[in-house]
Amino acid sequence: MEGIYLIHTRELFTLNKNIYKIGRSHNIEDYVKTYPRGSKIIFLYNCENSILYKKLLIKILKEKFIQSKYYGNEYFEGCKDLIVKTMIKFLYSNLIKDIEEENEENEENEGNECDEGDEDNEDNEENEANEENEENEENEENEENEENEENEDNEDNEDNEDNEDNEDNEDNEDNEDNEDNEDNEDNEDNEGDELREVENTG
Repeated sequence: MEGIYLIHTRELFTLNKNIYKIGRSHNIEDYVKTYPRGSKIIFLYNCENSILYKKLLIKILKEKFIQSKYYGNEYFEGCKDLIVKTMIKFLYSNLIKDIEEENEENEENEGNECDEGDEDNEDNEENEANEENEENEENEENEENEENEENEDNEDNEDNEDNEDNEDNEDNEDNEDNEDNEDNEDNEDNEGDELREVENTG
């Protein structure tokens, strides 16, 4: 795991010099094992951004302790406990800062999720309203169609009744004509009989 460390190398420990090396690695626990046997690990801290933290720590330690450039820019001479305390203070303050930034980011994401949820709800309500309107329009259209069909049926029934009345009237007229014809025939027969009687009498 990535992190920062402080080590007392075997050479400096053997020379009894209070000079310590600050370092970092993406795999800190394995990396410190690559130092010569007899090196003393003073401090280990797992963290992200270890490259940036190491750079900033070197700058801070240069202000408070003696930088032993003979061994390298990462070596500092001073009280071991004070060096560790300085590192912890810096890392802890940045840890708090990272946590706060992470919390702010989470809150922002939650806010965005809430906004998206509100938008989804509004979309759902709009879709429901549209579906309801479509359903109402469909119902109105069906009712109108049913009403039109009913009106057409009524008109057909009225036409049928008119036709039946016309047929009845025609039948009655035919009957009346037949009766008139029969009466005329009877009258003609009677007249013929009377003429015969007159001729016979004469």
